[in-house]
Amino acid sequence: MTSVKELQEVMVTEAQVTEGLVALLLQEQEAIVGGRPEELDGLVDKCEDLLQPMAGLEKERARLTELIISERGKEKKGTPATSRDLLRCLGSNDALLMQPVIERLRAASKEVVRVNNLNKPLLQHSQSFIRQTLRAATDDFKKNLIDKRM
Repeated sequence: MTSVKELQEVMVTEAQVTEGLVALLLQEQEAIVGGRPEELDGLVDKCEDLLQPMAGLEKERARLTELIISERGKEKKGTPATSRDLLRCLGSNDALLMQPVIERLRAASKEVVRVNNLNKPLLQHSQSFIRQTLRAATDDFKKNLIDKRM
């Protein structure tokens, strides 16, 4: 029988990685607002480095959840198992063990979405500012900024 403890460990690790991503996204936000493109570039690389482990943890969480639910005879055909499905099939002790971990992961995921949604308009504003600056510096793109004779 698949261990609820094993699933809990995967979910705790996934929550930690997700919380680390949130911290990096907040640093990205500061770099965007502060106009520090070199720092932003490094932070984007760090975020991308976290995405692969996050995807692996998510797959493992889904696999273990499906296994636990099917072992208890409560599987749903055709749709992925949710944390609500998991909690319904667990005994009260296991459900009490899993609930805080599920909430932690849910909160971290919501925070990633929130910060991403804030960063998008900031980046769009920065791009617009760059375009306007280039347009002004090149007389509406009629002049070259770089001497091509070099």
